[in-house]
Amino acid sequence: MASIQTRQISFGRGDFTNTSSVTTGIVGSVIMPFDFEIIGWGIACAGSSPTITFDVWKVATGTAVPTVSNTIMGTKPALST
Repeated sequence: MASIQTRQISFGRGDFTNTSSVTTGIVGSVIMPFDFEIIGWGIACAGSSPTITFDVWKVATGTAVPTVSNTIMGTKPALST
């Protein structure tokens, strides 16, 4: 039986010293050199009216940079006031 390994990937976006608006766009990317399953996720925001939605894209290694058409999310996780 193979052992299960857990890894965490974190991305941050915005100015964490005040509650100014966060711009839209790609926050980051990571290459995963192994098969994996997403088993959980979390969103945290500060400010009086936080709103955020995120998406996860996937392409095979060695192919073009992923775009919105490569989403693996059905309903995109979101946080809103």
